[in-house]
Order: sequence, then C-alpha cells, then structure tokens
Amino acid sequence: MPVGRLQVHFFFDPAAHPETYQVSHEGFDGGLFVGSVQKDHLASFLHHSLRMDPSFIERLLDEIYLHGRATVPEVSIPVSDLAASGLKHVPDLR
Repeated sequence: MPVGRLQVHFFFDPAAHPETYQVSHEGFDGGLFVGSVQKDHLASFLHHSLRMDPSFIERLLDEIYLHGRATVPEVSIPVSDLAASGLKHVPDLR
C-alpha cells in the first residue's frame, strides 16, 4: 500500500460551474494519481472511493472550504483504490 501525500485544492476557473477540486496522491515511491471532482461529490469521493473515515473527511472539508486547499502529509491508500477511484495514473518521467 503506497504511502504518500494527498492534496486537494480548488481548481480556479471562472467559467467552471459547478466548483471543481483537483485531487492528487503522490506516493513517496514516485507514483502519482490525479483527477478532479465536483464540489457536490467531494465528500462522497473521499469516503467511498478513497475509503477515508467520515470524521476525518469532515475536518478535511472544513479546511478545504476555508482555505481552498488541504494537504494530508502522510496517508496510505491502496493502488487498487486509487485506480478504481477514477484518478489517472501519471507515469514517472524520470
């Protein structure tokens, strides 16, 4: 199970409606998964797709909506969950 950094931030696009957030998981081993989620689906995505705890999600969403972004510096999410979530794997170009 890759341990890495999860980042969620508001994707500013004045023409975008509804509001959209970029979600990325950067594994400490170099793997990267990225995608976008509409505001109305963000809590469900974090809970059902990434299997995060509802009480943790509530605190995370508070930070995201207050500051426009949040980072979880160390989180373990199975590769199978990352791939099944709809996040796209970005190949390591090193």
